[in-house]
Amino acid sequence: MFESYCSRCHGTSGETVIVGPSLAGIATRGSARIEEMDAATYIRNSIENPSAYTVEGFPGGLMPPDMEEQLDRRGSGCAFSLLADT
Repeated sequence: MFESYCSRCHGTSGETVIVGPSLAGIATRGSARIEEMDAATYIRNSIENPSAYTVEGFPGGLMPPDMEEQLDRRGSGCAFSLLADT
C-alpha cells in the first residue's frame, strides 16, 4: 500500500523531497508538530484529512483531498501502521 500511494510523493530517507515532505522520522516529528497531539493521531489525521496540516516550506493542497477514499479501510491502516513506526 505504501509503495502504491505514499512513496509516489514522499521520500523515506533523510530529507529526500519528491513532491511532499520526507516521511523519515515522522513518528518522532509528528509528535512535535501539534501541541498535545501524539504522532499516531497526527499521522492518522494527516491521512484522513490531508488539508488539516501544512508542513512549513510546502504549499497547502499537495495531498489529494480524497486520500482516505483512495485508500481502502485496510490500506489506510497499513499506511498508518508503517508511518507510526518510521
